[in-house]
Amino acid sequence: MNYVLSRLLNFTLLNEQNSASGSDSTTGKPLASKVFLYDDLPVHAMETVDSRALIGGHTVDGCSFSTHESSLHPGSEPHPPHHHPGEEMFMVLDGTLRVTINGVSSLVTKGSVAFIGSGDEHGIFNPGKVPAKYYVVEFGPQGKTPHPANG
Repeated sequence: MNYVLSRLLNFTLLNEQNSASGSDSTTGKPLASKVFLYDDLPVHAMETVDSRALIGGHTVDGCSFSTHESSLHPGSEPHPPHHHPGEEMFMVLDGTLRVTINGVSSLVTKGSVAFIGSGDEHGIFNPGKVPAKYYVVEFGPQGKTPHPANG
């Protein structure tokens, strides 16, 4: 499954979860309080990364957001470097990511966070020999609509 198709599938699943929880992606109604059980959220296996959509919707002030968990295979990147409107964070759970922001690369390890400002070019790569597991939290326009290169 290619990355664009996967993002569209994750977006569809998030919309289904949001509808069930009271969030409305068209009006910006805030996501209602709810528990999302990890084992109930499907995993989408792709060539270089496995992804699990966790939660998404709108905050009380109308900001769109979405969160997914990814497991990036060793020696892989999910897609080429890119940029988009809205902010994004990578929170590393296990392994190591090489995060490049506007041409500057850093190794991001367990417990560390990388923040990407709106419009900044960024990319990630797993330089390790084990999968890198991380959360992606997106705020703003890319948090509500799928786009070809995300994360």
